[in-house]
Amino acid sequence: MTQEDPFPIVQEEVRSAWAALSKDFSHISETQFQSRLEALECDVQDLSDAIDVARKDRERFGLSQHEIASRQNFVTDMQRNLAALRRKSVVGAPSQSRVDEVRRANDAFIGDEMRQQEMLMEHQDAQLGELANAVERIGIMGRDMHQELEVQGQMLDDLGGEMDTTFSRVKVVRKKLNDFIEETGPRTFCTILILSITFIILTFLVVTT
Repeated sequence: MTQEDPFPIVQEEVRSAWAALSKDFSHISETQFQSRLEALECDVQDLSDAIDVARKDRERFGLSQHEIASRQNFVTDMQRNLAALRRKSVVGAPSQSRVDEVRRANDAFIGDEMRQQEMLMEHQDAQLGELANAVERIGIMGRDMHQELEVQGQMLDDLGGEMDTTFSRVKVVRKKLNDFIEETGPRTFCTILILSITFIILTFLVVTT
Protein backbone atom coordinates (compact mmCIF):
# COMPACT_ATOMS: atom_id res chain seq x y z
CA MET A 1 0.00 0.00 0.00
CA THR A 2 1.51 3.37 -1.02
CA GLN A 3 1.15 6.68 0.79
CA GLU A 4 -1.00 8.06 -2.04
CA ASP A 5 -3.60 5.30 -1.56
CA PRO A 6 -6.95 7.10 -0.92
CA PHE A 7 -8.82 3.94 0.07
CA PRO A 8 -8.19 4.18 3.86
CA ILE A 9 -9.36 7.81 3.91
CA VAL A 10 -12.58 7.05 2.02
CA GLN A 11 -13.05 3.90 4.10
CA GLU A 12 -12.94 5.91 7.33
CA GLU A 13 -15.34 8.51 5.92
CA VAL A 14 -17.78 5.75 4.92
CA ARG A 15 -17.50 4.15 8.36
CA SER A 16 -18.21 7.49 10.10
CA ALA A 17 -21.09 8.32 7.77
CA TRP A 18 -22.60 4.86 8.36
CA ALA A 19 -22.40 5.27 12.14
CA ALA A 20 -24.00 8.73 11.97
CA LEU A 21 -26.81 7.55 9.67
CA SER A 22 -27.56 4.57 11.91
CA LYS A 23 -27.78 6.90 14.90
CA ASP A 24 -29.96 9.49 13.14
CA PHE A 25 -32.23 6.95 11.42
CA SER A 26 -35.29 7.59 13.60
CA HIS A 27 -34.72 11.34 13.99
CA ILE A 28 -34.51 12.61 10.41
CA SER A 29 -37.04 12.94 7.62
CA GLU A 30 -37.50 10.31 4.92
CA THR A 31 -36.00 12.64 2.31
CA GLN A 32 -32.87 13.29 4.36
CA PHE A 33 -32.49 9.60 5.11
CA GLN A 34 -32.76 8.55 1.47
CA SER A 35 -30.30 11.24 0.37
CA ARG A 36 -27.65 10.23 2.89
CA LEU A 37 -28.20 6.52 2.24
CA GLU A 38 -27.80 6.93 -1.52
CA ALA A 39 -24.61 8.96 -1.00
CA LEU A 40 -23.20 6.18 1.18
CA GLU A 41 -24.15 3.53 -1.37
CA CYS A 42 -22.33 5.50 -4.07
CA ASP A 43 -19.19 5.79 -1.91
CA VAL A 44 -19.25 2.05 -1.16
CA GLN A 45 -19.70 1.29 -4.85
CA ASP A 46 -16.69 3.49 -5.65
CA LEU A 47 -14.64 1.52 -3.11
CA SER A 48 -15.81 -1.74 -4.71
CA ASP A 49 -14.79 -0.49 -8.17
CA ALA A 50 -11.38 0.54 -6.80
CA ILE A 51 -10.88 -2.94 -5.34
CA ASP A 52 -11.70 -4.52 -8.71
CA VAL A 53 -9.08 -2.32 -10.41
CA ALA A 54 -6.47 -3.09 -7.72
CA ARG A 55 -7.17 -6.83 -7.89
CA LYS A 56 -6.29 -6.86 -11.59
CA ASP A 57 -2.88 -5.23 -11.00
CA ARG A 58 -1.83 -5.76 -7.38
CA GLU A 59 1.85 -5.12 -8.03
CA ARG A 60 1.15 -1.71 -9.55
CA PHE A 61 -0.75 -0.57 -6.49
CA GLY A 62 1.49 -2.42 -4.04
CA LEU A 63 -1.34 -4.37 -2.43
CA SER A 64 -1.14 -7.88 -1.05
CA GLN A 65 -3.82 -10.49 -1.50
CA HIS A 66 -4.61 -10.21 2.20
CA GLU A 67 -5.09 -6.41 1.95
CA ILE A 68 -7.40 -6.76 -1.04
CA ALA A 69 -9.43 -9.44 0.78
CA SER A 70 -9.69 -7.20 3.86
CA ARG A 71 -10.92 -4.30 1.77
CA GLN A 72 -13.39 -6.55 -0.02
CA ASN A 73 -14.73 -7.78 3.31
CA PHE A 74 -15.26 -4.19 4.45
CA VAL A 75 -17.14 -3.33 1.25
CA THR A 76 -19.25 -6.49 1.45
CA ASP A 77 -20.14 -5.88 5.09
CA MET A 78 -21.01 -2.25 4.36
CA GLN A 79 -23.19 -3.20 1.40
CA ARG A 80 -24.99 -5.72 3.61
CA ASN A 81 -25.48 -3.11 6.34
CA LEU A 82 -26.80 -0.52 3.90
CA ALA A 83 -29.21 -3.04 2.38
CA ALA A 84 -30.49 -3.98 5.84
CA LEU A 85 -30.94 -0.33 6.76
CA ARG A 86 -32.86 0.31 3.55
CA ARG A 87 -35.16 -2.64 4.28
CA LYS A 88 -35.65 -1.34 7.80
CA SER A 89 -36.68 2.05 6.46
CA VAL A 90 -39.17 0.43 4.09
CA VAL A 91 -40.65 -1.72 6.86
CA GLY A 92 -40.80 1.24 9.23
CA ALA A 93 -42.48 3.48 6.69
CA PRO A 94 -46.28 3.45 6.88
CA SER A 95 -48.04 1.74 4.00
CA GLN A 96 -50.55 3.59 1.86
CA SER A 97 -53.38 1.53 3.32
CA ARG A 98 -52.26 2.47 6.82
CA VAL A 99 -52.07 6.12 5.80
CA ASP A 100 -55.58 5.92 4.35
CA GLU A 101 -56.83 4.22 7.52
CA VAL A 102 -55.35 6.94 9.71
CA ARG A 103 -56.78 9.62 7.44
CA ARG A 104 -60.24 8.03 7.60
CA ALA A 105 -60.00 7.79 11.38
CA ASN A 106 -59.03 11.45 11.58
CA ASP A 107 -61.87 12.44 9.26
CA ALA A 108 -64.34 10.41 11.33
CA PHE A 109 -63.09 12.01 14.54
CA ILE A 110 -63.37 15.50 13.07
CA GLY A 111 -66.85 14.69 11.76
CA ASP A 112 -67.97 13.46 15.18
CA GLU A 113 -66.59 16.56 16.85
CA MET A 114 -68.40 18.80 14.35
CA ARG A 115 -71.69 16.94 14.87
CA GLN A 116 -71.33 17.22 18.64
CA GLN A 117 -70.65 20.93 18.32
CA GLU A 118 -73.73 21.34 16.09
CA MET A 119 -75.89 19.40 18.58
CA LEU A 120 -74.53 21.53 21.42
CA MET A 121 -75.29 24.72 19.50
CA GLU A 122 -78.83 23.49 18.72
CA HIS A 123 -79.36 22.67 22.40
CA GLN A 124 -78.10 26.10 23.40
CA ASP A 125 -80.37 27.73 20.81
CA ALA A 126 -83.35 25.81 22.21
CA GLN A 127 -82.47 26.90 25.75
CA LEU A 128 -82.13 30.50 24.60
CA GLY A 129 -85.53 30.23 22.90
CA GLU A 130 -87.13 28.95 26.10
CA LEU A 131 -85.44 31.70 28.07
CA ALA A 132 -86.72 34.32 25.63
CA ASN A 133 -90.27 32.92 25.96
CA ALA A 134 -89.99 32.98 29.76
CA VAL A 135 -88.78 36.59 29.66
CA GLU A 136 -91.69 37.49 27.38
CA ARG A 137 -94.18 35.82 29.75
CA ILE A 138 -92.68 37.67 32.71
CA GLY A 139 -92.98 40.91 30.76
CA ILE A 140 -96.66 40.25 30.05
CA MET A 141 -97.27 39.42 33.72
CA GLY A 142 -95.48 42.61 34.71
CA ARG A 143 -97.65 44.70 32.40
CA ASP A 144 -100.82 43.00 33.72
CA MET A 145 -99.73 43.63 37.31
CA HIS A 146 -98.98 47.25 36.46
CA GLN A 147 -102.44 47.69 34.96
CA GLU A 148 -104.03 46.00 37.98
CA LEU A 149 -102.11 48.26 40.33
CA GLU A 150 -103.25 51.29 38.36
CA VAL A 151 -106.89 50.13 38.63
CA GLN A 152 -106.56 49.47 42.36
CA GLY A 153 -104.84 52.80 42.81
CA GLN A 154 -107.72 54.52 41.05
CA MET A 155 -110.19 52.64 43.28
CA LEU A 156 -108.27 53.74 46.36
CA ASP A 157 -108.31 57.31 45.11
CA ASP A 158 -112.08 57.09 44.56
CA LEU A 159 -112.58 55.54 48.01
CA GLY A 160 -110.47 58.26 49.55
CA GLY A 161 -112.61 60.87 47.82
CA GLU A 162 -115.81 59.23 49.05
CA MET A 163 -114.43 59.06 52.59
CA ASP A 164 -113.50 62.72 52.44
CA THR A 165 -117.05 63.52 51.29
CA THR A 166 -118.53 61.37 54.07
CA PHE A 167 -116.33 62.99 56.69
CA SER A 168 -117.40 66.38 55.42
CA ARG A 169 -121.07 65.40 55.70
CA VAL A 170 -120.58 63.98 59.19
CA LYS A 171 -118.85 67.17 60.16
CA VAL A 172 -121.77 69.22 58.86
CA VAL A 173 -124.30 67.01 60.65
CA ARG A 174 -122.31 67.21 63.87
CA LYS A 175 -122.18 70.98 63.59
CA LYS A 176 -125.92 71.16 63.00
CA LEU A 177 -126.52 68.83 65.93
CA ASN A 178 -124.36 70.95 68.18
CA ASP A 179 -126.17 74.06 67.03
CA PHE A 180 -129.53 72.39 67.68
CA ILE A 181 -128.47 71.35 71.18
CA GLU A 182 -127.26 74.83 71.95
CA GLU A 183 -130.53 76.35 70.71
CA THR A 184 -132.94 73.92 72.44
CA GLY A 185 -131.06 73.33 75.64
CA PRO A 186 -130.22 70.12 77.46
CA ARG A 187 -133.73 69.41 78.71
CA THR A 188 -135.25 69.48 75.25
CA PHE A 189 -132.51 67.19 73.95
CA CYS A 190 -133.15 64.71 76.76
CA THR A 191 -136.86 64.76 75.99
CA ILE A 192 -136.21 64.05 72.32
CA LEU A 193 -133.82 61.26 73.26
CA ILE A 194 -136.40 59.64 75.60
CA LEU A 195 -139.14 59.90 72.99
CA SER A 196 -136.84 58.35 70.39
CA ILE A 197 -136.01 55.42 72.67
CA THR A 198 -139.71 54.96 73.46
CA PHE A 199 -140.54 54.97 69.76
CA ILE A 200 -137.90 52.32 69.06
CA ILE A 201 -139.23 50.10 71.89
CA LEU A 202 -142.83 50.39 70.69
CA THR A 203 -141.79 49.61 67.14
CA PHE A 204 -139.94 46.51 68.33
CA LEU A 205 -142.98 45.32 70.33
CA VAL A 206 -145.30 45.80 67.37
CA VAL A 207 -142.99 43.86 65.07
CA THR A 208 -142.50 40.94 67.47
CA THR A 209 -146.22 40.51 68.46
